[in-house]
Amino acid sequence: MTEHRIELKDGRTLAVREGGDPTSDRVVVLCHPAPGSRVLDPDPAATAAAGVRLVSVDRPGYGESSPLPAGTVPAIPTFAGDVLAALDHLGIDSVAAAGWSAGGRIALALAAGRPDRVQAVAVVATPAPHEDVPWIPDEHVGMLESLRPDLPAATGRLADCIATDGTLVHYGSMSGEDPKVTRNTFIYRGVRLTGFMLGRFLARRNPEQVRAIYADLGGQVMAGKLFAPVDTVYPIENIKEALAHADKGGRNGKILVGPNGAI
Repeated sequence: MTEHRIELKDGRTLAVREGGDPTSDRVVVLCHPAPGSRVLDPDPAATAAAGVRLVSVDRPGYGESSPLPAGTVPAIPTFAGDVLAALDHLGIDSVAAAGWSAGGRIALALAAGRPDRVQAVAVVATPAPHEDVPWIPDEHVGMLESLRPDLPAATGRLADCIATDGTLVHYGSMSGEDPKVTRNTFIYRGVRLTGFMLGRFLARRNPEQVRAIYADLGGQVMAGKLFAPVDTVYPIENIKEALAHADKGGRNGKILVGPNGAI
């Protein structure tokens, strides 16, 4: 593994990690999920077997990358621009972009903005923008909208919903602001506040343990303990049809887009 710290024009520091084969001209840039970080390689053995050079970039406020300046609204094009800055710094002209969950949006933005440099793109478990493909339950939409005006206070409001002696898990720091929770929550109600980052969690485990975790999750999916109903899977070439189907309503599950056709 090779680590880089890149100073951006706006004064932020960007943390970048290279893995796989450092001599390979086949470069894959991996945009991590949320929570997550540059340390995440879902399957190091597969990376090694593919013989690719893997580049991962911490988004602002994740891992060791600086948060955005106070008052700056996080935006997907900004995150894609950071990835491009990392590639420029490393002298990499051509890549395949992969994004996991929330990272898929950054991979797609990178490909859309610089099709001359992104030769292929793949997304894994990436939700579409709710405004384009509604997937968030109405009751959750109302809650999210009520939290947006004061994001730091959102943690405290969620803590008020937790039972006595409960635990509130906090992750992500894209706003660059600390959570606000009253001391009464801790003293009189015994609520615990802890943080979680998938990359940090997985980094403390060896490749066999990571594979075992995903094998267990896959087993729970196969057993029906973890599931999300899927109505139709479209190939990426039929993205317009997928969006139209999602807008019709009356579906029996999610509308998914697969990079290589039906799954």
